[in-house]
Amino acid sequence: MNDSPDISTLAAMNARTRLRWFLRRIACAVYDGLILIALFMFATALLMPFTGGAIDPPPYNLLFDLYLALVGCGYFLLVWKRDGQTLGMRAWRLRVISKDGGKLGAGDLLLRLALGLVGWLALGIGWLWMLVDKQGRGWQDLVGNSALASVPKPKK
Repeated sequence: MNDSPDISTLAAMNARTRLRWFLRRIACAVYDGLILIALFMFATALLMPFTGGAIDPPPYNLLFDLYLALVGCGYFLLVWKRDGQTLGMRAWRLRVISKDGGKLGAGDLLLRLALGLVGWLALGIGWLWMLVDKQGRGWQDLVGNSALASVPKPKK
């Protein structure tokens, strides 16, 4: 039985369903976190010819931090814009959509990304909110024009 909402509806969920939905979204975030680590390693390797092969930046290097932040944000924005799914979302059959069920514009995607980061930086409260909200929404879903929906299994 599939308790999570599908693309067409985001109805109220009971507590057990919200917990499953939350865990599914966290699993997706962990998967995407591993992909980000690989992207950061690749992005760092691209800079090595310009740093004399050094891979250990100074203790605080603002340009390097901004570069990696741009790589990470770029990953999410590009794949969300292309087909609404990161690789982690594809593995867990999730898709980011607008509240009316369509694709999101660039502004909505930026807002979703910013609110998702704020939710993590606020000790995860923005994500834990999914356990309280009747529709299993995090801050990025509540404030933005976006929603996360389950994608049905492909028929064989």
